[in-house]
Amino acid sequence: MTAPVQHQMYIDGQFVSGRGDGWIDVLNPATEALLSRIPDGTAEEARLAIDAAERAQPAWEALPAIERAGLVTQNCRWYPPAC
Repeated sequence: MTAPVQHQMYIDGQFVSGRGDGWIDVLNPATEALLSRIPDGTAEEARLAIDAAERAQPAWEALPAIERAGLVTQNCRWYPPAC
């Protein structure tokens, strides 16, 4: 068995390792197989991510639905487990 991939957090356009002291297992809900691990972020990191998302929302909302769909599709090609 191979080791699960450990991912960084993506906050405000940057990958960050996180300041927490642990990892959270990401499981396949159908099989409970371990898919990956993500950092156990801090409350401050959560606030930074929420603030960044709130700033990005107006531009995202202004895009036509077909363009948003295209971006989601590109993300699925880049990271299939998310889809």
